[in-house]
Amino acid sequence: MDKILLIQPDLRTRDELTFLLQHSGFQVVGTAGVEQGLDELYRGSPDLILIAENSHGSDGANGHPGWLRIREACHAPIIILGRYQDKSTKIELLEMGADGYFPPPLDYRLLLGDIRAYIRRYKITTGRV
Repeated sequence: MDKILLIQPDLRTRDELTFLLQHSGFQVVGTAGVEQGLDELYRGSPDLILIAENSHGSDGANGHPGWLRIREACHAPIIILGRYQDKSTKIELLEMGADGYFPPPLDYRLLLGDIRAYIRRYKITTGRV
């Protein structure tokens, strides 16, 4: 079963996404912030990370978002659940190392399709098929 690490500070959204993902055949580990996400990352290797753009844990020293720490620790695909519709934010985050960006409102069918595609490619490139 493919494993997704979900980092989402909003409990209601985290619960909704967990329910959707689990009923779509994924194992989900949910956390509220980046620090807990890093702990979970070290406990087990996820096949994909789904993280809210507003997740707690930004690095105040250099102003970079906390998800970059996850990118440094893991090569699994990272999809950011964005806060904005604007394309410049999406482009900036993709150039920083995100693999995908979904602005609100979330299209769950499209999100699930992308998740499956990212995991499929990740498993092929890492030999985890």
